[in-house]
Amino acid sequence: MTRHASLQRAVLVIPAAALLIALGACGSGNSSESAANCPALDAPEYTSAVDQYLHGLDPEPLRFLFYSSGDSALPDAVRSELETKGPTYLFPSDPVGQKKQLENLKAKNDVVTLLLLYTGMDTTKTGSSIGFAGRYLDKEDSGKVSPTKRIRFDCRNHQWQVAPEGGAPPASKSA
Repeated sequence: MTRHASLQRAVLVIPAAALLIALGACGSGNSSESAANCPALDAPEYTSAVDQYLHGLDPEPLRFLFYSSGDSALPDAVRSELETKGPTYLFPSDPVGQKKQLENLKAKNDVVTLLLLYTGMDTTKTGSSIGFAGRYLDKEDSGKVSPTKRIRFDCRNHQWQVAPEGGAPPASKSA
């Protein structure tokens, strides 16, 4: 073999080896990356999280209430998504206003009503989670608590994706 032929092979082998090393370092795209590699959670993640939370609730809510301020106030993207699921109403923070709102809603029709509460967002080195809880406020289920859940997201290919099995198991605290 001539020196020229082995030089050509080396020129082809080195870039191919570098590519394999780079692919190995990045992984197959199925494993999580550092959360620092993803942008901040935004509307699409909040929409996915509330969809995951509401899926399978028993009883299934047909109408929603939310606080407009305070720790439990819903982010705008969540409120917008709720509006696609059913009638959505502001729930006043004062007890007199709350009683009046519930009486007004019952006069319209008596359907399963959920007060949806935002429990916050947490970010770790490997992922983020968005949490929700709730209370049923209709006549039949009044006072029943919907489970507190954290919907977990993993950073994959520089994008947030709902973690397998929809996230972490429900927390033990009540709303």
